[in-house]
Amino acid sequence: MLLYDYLASAFEAEGVDTLFGLMGDGNMFWMTAMAERPGVTVIHARHENAAVAMADGYARATGRVGVATVTCGPGLTQVLTSLTASVRHRTPMVILTGQTPVEAAFHLQELEQEPLVRAAGAEFIRVSTVNQALDAVARAFFTARTHRAPVVLSVPYDLQETDQPWTEVITTSAALVPEQAPLRPSPESAAEIAHLLGAATSPVIVAGAGAVRAGCRADILELAERAGARVATTLRAKDWFEGEPRDVGLAGAFASEAAREIFAGADLVLGVGARMGYYTTEGGYLFPAARVVQIDTDPAGYLDGQRVADSYTRADAAEAVAEILKLMPPRGAARDAPSGRPRPDRADDQPDGPAPGTHHPEAAVATIDRALPKDASITVGVGHFWNYVVPGMTGRGPASYHFTYDFGAIGQAVPTAIGVAVARRSAGIDTPCAVIEGDGSLLMNVQELETIARHDIPLLVIVMNDGAYGAEYHKLAARGISGEQAVFGRTDLARTARSFGLRAERCDSDEELRAAVAAFVAEPAPTLVDVPIDHRAVSVQYRRLHYGTGTVSFGGDE
Repeated sequence: MLLYDYLASAFEAEGVDTLFGLMGDGNMFWMTAMAERPGVTVIHARHENAAVAMADGYARATGRVGVATVTCGPGLTQVLTSLTASVRHRTPMVILTGQTPVEAAFHLQELEQEPLVRAAGAEFIRVSTVNQALDAVARAFFTARTHRAPVVLSVPYDLQETDQPWTEVITTSAALVPEQAPLRPSPESAAEIAHLLGAATSPVIVAGAGAVRAGCRADILELAERAGARVATTLRAKDWFEGEPRDVGLAGAFASEAAREIFAGADLVLGVGARMGYYTTEGGYLFPAARVVQIDTDPAGYLDGQRVADSYTRADAAEAVAEILKLMPPRGAARDAPSGRPRPDRADDQPDGPAPGTHHPEAAVATIDRALPKDASITVGVGHFWNYVVPGMTGRGPASYHFTYDFGAIGQAVPTAIGVAVARRSAGIDTPCAVIEGDGSLLMNVQELETIARHDIPLLVIVMNDGAYGAEYHKLAARGISGEQAVFGRTDLARTARSFGLRAERCDSDEELRAAVAAFVAEPAPTLVDVPIDHRAVSVQYRRLHYGTGTVSFGGDE
């Protein structure tokens, strides 16, 4: 049997049932062997960077190791953006790439792969001899799982075609991964945090993705009740406490003005399973008077160029909160009567309404929020438009959202959402799956609309089409510079999508938008909804960060 067949068997033994890739000389035999395995689905992307983003989305939606494959040389160089984003997100992923033939004296696609991969922050495993190959697969999956990181596995394609006498795949990563009990805090750390909570007059508990994974929502709320604390979340834990009287919503750039006042007055901030990075703390300025304590399984110390906290406890979120609760007074001693989550800020920046034929983005998002069921999965791109989407989508828990901000790269949301939608379909989940993206971002990966249609992926692509790079337009305008160079006009994205085989509509009115979303919910099929929005509308966040004011009529002239 040829080595590429053994490699396919090794991936199958790791439990791989879904693969995203783009075929080339360096991986075509292995991809074909994988596709021939019963129960394995291969999604053929149209761009390598998109294939890696799809695997990233699949891993986010399932919690399993995502798998992608690209060929050598220019196949690998294309993936750097998605690879870096997955490193920042700490996505467990294995990417099999071909490498140019070992025996070749010259090859046009020769490239030193390891420095490229290491520059993105990913792990790299090179297979130099046939006898290393199967152990390398196990090592790659072991590293992805235990380090929560993407791993690039490089296999020269002349080695892949060598015949081998082996009879079976012996080693898998399951035999290598040790069982680990949840990490408990030291008694001293738990006692110190309990003392700090008891002494604080205005504490805030900020829960992150680690707390969500640990499933300690009820215990955090109980702890907040006993300590008289408000609760908030990072973006990756959005809406986890929604509906609770102590909830103040998001901490960070998307915090409401009322929440920001609460944070400014906090004397203690307890981050539970939260990395407490730059955007969660707004560079440390969001909690100016507070002592910050972090509970995390892997506290960073310094992150995003700043000190994360004043003190750290290395522990599982659920274990730590449970231990602290044992040391806190019972519920009968609960302090204060919270008033509930502050209302989100409104972008009252266009008293005369949006330009004819366009929506104000805040109104469009409100319509989308009402039209999409609360159990829908929503992937969100980045750009000026997402300042309306993040606070405007409500009533859903963290598992419903997938944000693609990790590297600050536009163009990532649609392929990430493809991975999410494929994961949900393979799991038999039939609730709606949508992605909200900008027009400039979509056009960077517009070829993947064909992937959606070809694989009949039930995904709703909602495009907030301002005919511009909205973020750059407003950043220029805020400095008194014309944003004309960032305005391109609105591409007819509905017609473009239909040419790729999608059902598509341009929605010029609120009723049309509501009807288009409802049609997808009633009959999920590859669909694009083009929503023209006024590029002059300025979000609350941009008014604060770039215009330096709470009010502004427009972000500049046409």
